Amino acid sequence: MTHRFISISRRHFITAAGMTALAAKASPVASRSATVPGFAYAASNGMLTAYSTGKIPWAHVQTLTSEAPVSLVTDRATHTLHVLHAVSEYRGLPCGYIESFRIDKYDGHLKPLSKQPLSLSGIQPSSMALSPDGKALAVAIRGGAAYNLLPILEDGRLGRPQAIRKEIGLNRTLTSRPGQIVFNRTGDRLFALDQGTATFSVLSAYSDLPVLSRICLPAGSQCMTFAADVDADLLFTIDAANGSLLSIRHHPDDAHLSSQAQSIQGNFLGPLALHAPSKTLFVVAYDGLHIFRIQAETGQLSLIQHFRNAQQPFYETQHLLCGPRQNVLYSASKNGIFGFSIDPDEGRLSAWVHIAPAAQRIAFL
Repeated sequence: MTHRFISISRRHFITAAGMTALAAKASPVASRSATVPGFAYAASNGMLTAYSTGKIPWAHVQTLTSEAPVSLVTDRATHTLHVLHAVSEYRGLPCGYIESFRIDKYDGHLKPLSKQPLSLSGIQPSSMALSPDGKALAVAIRGGAAYNLLPILEDGRLGRPQAIRKEIGLNRTLTSRPGQIVFNRTGDRLFALDQGTATFSVLSAYSDLPVLSRICLPAGSQCMTFAADVDADLLFTIDAANGSLLSIRHHPDDAHLSSQAQSIQGNFLGPLALHAPSKTLFVVAYDGLHIFRIQAETGQLSLIQHFRNAQQPFYETQHLLCGPRQNVLYSASKNGIFGFSIDPDEGRLSAWVHIAPAAQRIAFL
């Protein structure tokens, strides 16, 4: 079956986004947070920029100098933005660090809160993840071949690493380079992708982060990023060596990882993003965006749409994620930040619009 993209005007996209916001405000059961303005934070080329997302394009709020931002996490409970910096030295010590900001919940401005170094030798960190209960932040450290778990204090500041795991690689030729880390649904485990050893691991989120399960990806794999469907216990990653899309199942009872649930050949690049309401997976490829329906029971993927846009070269996408309040997919690249309207039931994309300047990473409050 051929799935055709039907172009919809920028006006229709803006109207749809506005109707979603109005519906949230009109609902008698809408939470108080739904009436608080939405904000986005974008990191790019040594800068951190805050936007108000109430209108399209987004309204600029603030720009700050930022040393080397590589990952952004917002904590709604404490109105805090955490920024991970991929550096090799902080205050004379061989480590990266996390910079935290207090977010003004009414105008989105950032106020410096604290800076917390990672463990010694934890240089060039790559990504971080917030626990479901908002009490901890996990960090994958590429240069230092390690993982850190840091407590989040009541005021949003970070404490010193409370758990540290140092990886040594599989052998002399495969050096560990942790690339990405994600909490499971309950927050007691961590999914970790190691680019250097081409392995997926399940770590316990306690003590010294012991390995509960670990599998090797196909020989020669070059997997740099993954998406986790924590409700269905499925992991999806791109093998840049051959452009294939891999799916892996996690068995929560014993933490076991299935070697490979499915492999789809193609020209996939990543990154990937999940849309939970429609159970769809968005994957960047050389020739556009591929949208797959996720079969939770089997872990199988079925293609439902191939989205192309001549004005948006998807192969340059650096970050892909779904918005927190609206059915919108966001793409960040050197060409700007774009928003794509998602059908909440089917997961297919329809309208699109350019909403902000170039960025490498984005996060929402």
